[in-house]
Parts: sequence; C-alpha cells; structure tokens
Amino acid sequence: MKHANTMTPIIHIGHMKTASTWMQRRIFQNEELGFYSPWSHQDIVNRFVIVDPFSYDPQLTRGRFDDEFERAKSSALIPVLSEERLAGSPDSGGADAEIIAQRLNQTFPEAKVLMIIREQNSMILSWYKQNVRMGGGNSLKRYLNPPERSALRVPLFNPMFYQYHKQINYYYKLFGKNNVLVLPYEELRLNEVIFADKIRSFCGSLSDKALSYEPKNTAMSGLTVTLKWRINRLLLRTALNPNGLFESRRLYRDIDRFFKNLNNALPAALGSLPDKRMARYIRTYTKGMYSDSNLKTSELIGRDLQNLGYD
Repeated sequence: MKHANTMTPIIHIGHMKTASTWMQRRIFQNEELGFYSPWSHQDIVNRFVIVDPFSYDPQLTRGRFDDEFERAKSSALIPVLSEERLAGSPDSGGADAEIIAQRLNQTFPEAKVLMIIREQNSMILSWYKQNVRMGGGNSLKRYLNPPERSALRVPLFNPMFYQYHKQINYYYKLFGKNNVLVLPYEELRLNEVIFADKIRSFCGSLSDKALSYEPKNTAMSGLTVTLKWRINRLLLRTALNPNGLFESRRLYRDIDRFFKNLNNALPAALGSLPDKRMARYIRTYTKGMYSDSNLKTSELIGRDLQNLGYD
C-alpha cells in the first residue's frame, strides 16, 4: 500500500444527498487508499451537533479523538471525520450550521474540510423524499412553505440554506481557502474517477486504486412518497412528525419495509408520475432564488456551475 503524505485530519461535512455513504464506505473507511475513519455517525453527531452550546469544550472533545489519531499516525493513515449532518440539516434550514463550523474549527484548527454541493432543485426533491422516508408527514408544498417566522417558531425548512456561497465563505474564513475543497456532486455523476482523484489529492492520499460509483440510497418514487407521507402523518410520532399517534421503532421499521417493497413492486412509469409534478413545483418555487448565489459560488470554487445544470 502506498502511504499517505500527510497526517492532517480531514473533515467531510456533507451536504446530505451528495453520495456521502459511498464516500464513507468506499474511500474514507478504506485503509488501502490511505484513510482511517473509525468513528460512527452517532459518535460525531453526539460530539458536535447534539451538545449543550454553553458547555462545549474543544479541548475535551479533541481529547476523545487523540487515541484514534495516534493509531492513524502510527499507520501513516489520514484520519477522516465524515458526517453529512455537520453541514447543517435542511429540515431546520441549517439553523446550527454556523455553530457546528465554529466547533469544528475550535477543535481541529489544522484540519482540511471537504464539502459537496448539489444543484438546488435536484437537492430539494431528493431531500424531501428522504425526509418522508425518515418519517416526515408533510406534502411537498407544506414542507417547503412552513409557518410564518416568529419568535416562537421552531427552525424548519428554509430555502436560503442552499445558497452555498455563504457557507463556503464562512469555512474559507475559518480554515483558509486552501484548506477547503468544494466539489459539485454532478462531477461525480459525470466521472467518478476524476471526482475521487480530486478528493485523494486534496487529502494527501497517494493511492491510485481504481474506484467505481454505485449509489447506495436510491430515492423512493414520487408515488411511494405521496402515499407514505400520509401514513407517516397519521401513525408515526418522530422528530420530523411529533403529532403522529405512535412512537414505536418497530412500527417505523414495519412501515419502512412495506413502502420499500411497494416501491420495488411499482412499475417505474407509474411510480415516477408524481415526480414530474413535484419537480415542476420546485422549479416554480425556486425561480430566480439561487442564480446570484450560484454565480458567487462558481467564482469561489473555480468551477462553472452553469455547465453542470445550476441556475
């Protein structure tokens, strides 16, 4: 195995629905590529996301990673913290994205940061389907149009979360532009070899092992989503749907299994009929919302996003 040429920690923050699972399993947990990532989703979320904001201790948190960092160093591997929730949650409009960025910088000021973005209309539809898959109980229209903002309103979806230039600028400020790599998800779909090589080069991996991209979390069809959110709203009490009747992990799994089987059984042409309607609604909803941000993002990351289908 070719050894890595740097032990600088890498933080992959997401975004969600940008092939994070593939990168985690095929790249960052692959020691043959020079990476080391033993931390679970819950490890990272517990330490950087669901913590008391007034009790956060960077030194204490850093200490919880020291042993694994030493193991990585002794094996000439690059330690990677990979968790898409670190970029913020679309369901809360990225309400905690800034404070998470601060925690990461306070804890690992020497780190390099990897961020993957995705064309907004595609992202919104993909994430809405994921929201329903996880127990969300809103129609697309209701999800995208939460109640009016007020002092009492809990954080809900906010389309401004996907104006990527703001977050990119903030990470540049915290870590330095040369220590932040932003890649469009669409480049992965075009050529996974070049995409993976950019990540490996940025991180310092010297491996030239070939990789192939296989999507891991295939989206439900529009018809399945349309049926499932109604069942979720009535039956499932979750963090995404607190008014459901039953808070039951077993019921959640049973419903999830039923709709997975239904999704697989539906003819593709029938299942995808509502997708076109949902895509049209999203295009109307976002019209003109992201063009200025995408221009700024193109300039920040040195890539022509228009050629990749961005507004």
